[in-house]
Amino acid sequence: MSTLLALITARPRMVAAIVVAAVALALIGSVYLHGERSGAQRVRESIARQDQQAQGESLGTWHEVEHCIGAGGRWDHTAGKCDMGNAL
Repeated sequence: MSTLLALITARPRMVAAIVVAAVALALIGSVYLHGERSGAQRVRESIARQDQQAQGESLGTWHEVEHCIGAGGRWDHTAGKCDMGNAL
């Protein structure tokens, strides 16, 4: 403890420089971590939007299939549309 006190009193500029460097590193580290977290959050939000969009498209297609079959048609998966055959 006395060695530390002797260092602080003998070299106040060096101690001040070490404190400033430590504070600067802490600030840089916190900014970096904040950027990492916000970037990860943006990726999660993007994935959630894509999932919701895909779910909406899937439900829309499912309703088209049900409507096609209910009308007496056959859903053509390759073409992605209803095939009513020769029904007039």
